[in-house]
Amino acid sequence: KYLMVYLAAQNMGGWTIQNDQQRFNAAYAEVMEKACVDQNRVYALGHSSGAQFIVQLLCAGEDRFDAVVPIASSVYCNSWKAVPTLNIHGTNDQERHAYGLNDGDGSKDIVPYRTSNGCSASSVPSGIDTAGCPGTVTPGCVDFQGCSEPVTWCNHNDPQYGNSNHGIPCFASAAIFD
Repeated sequence: KYLMVYLAAQNMGGWTIQNDQQRFNAAYAEVMEKACVDQNRVYALGHSSGAQFIVQLLCAGEDRFDAVVPIASSVYCNSWKAVPTLNIHGTNDQERHAYGLNDGDGSKDIVPYRTSNGCSASSVPSGIDTAGCPGTVTPGCVDFQGCSEPVTWCNHNDPQYGNSNHGIPCFASAAIFD
């Protein structure tokens, strides 16, 4: 069994640490106080600005998460405390280009996770199943080697979210649950 708590951003501009950290901390404390929660199994999942909020929290020293799943995030710092990670990013994320980031594949986003978790640049294909998706999802998922905590990167070309690859890919729900 699991409990999922979903918070919406305070404003239409998306999540920011300046606007939402206090509200997030209050919600976190309330859930921990009122729900039966295994505090050794607290995970953070976010898409787009929600993923960016996770990264901002990590950069600020957040250590309450036992694993994180940022989907279509951005880079805010070079490293943080090691944390198991499933990082998902499209190969042609047009949202990145809209903000002047010239790495639509998110290759810059995975670097702080590898650095923080002491991973080498070498990787092996991950066991994450992308076969249930319509068409072919490429290049797929890899597990980085030599990490103190596991780091999996799924770079995909699932054309959701207006064909920009910025959305949550078809395999994500099963991969996250696993």
